[in-house]
Amino acid sequence: LIVGIAAGVGTGLIMARIAVDTASQTDSNVNSLPPIVFETNWNYMVGLIGALAVVSVLMVISDSIAVRRINVANMVRTSGKSG
Repeated sequence: LIVGIAAGVGTGLIMARIAVDTASQTDSNVNSLPPIVFETNWNYMVGLIGALAVVSVLMVISDSIAVRRINVANMVRTSGKSG
């Protein structure tokens, strides 16, 4: 999760800088005035990362509860029976 978020944020920042640099050039290859300001609102990123972390923890808890409910001995004993 951490590697995916870091890769996504890094790639997004790089692509945004490329897009802003390209959009700020005119047909005659002169920079436009006033310059385009690139700004990232980190409040949204913190909220998104927090939400992803909460969902991940809830998924792990749900999976661990589901796995504990499985009766392995009964499953192994009855797995060869048909119908």
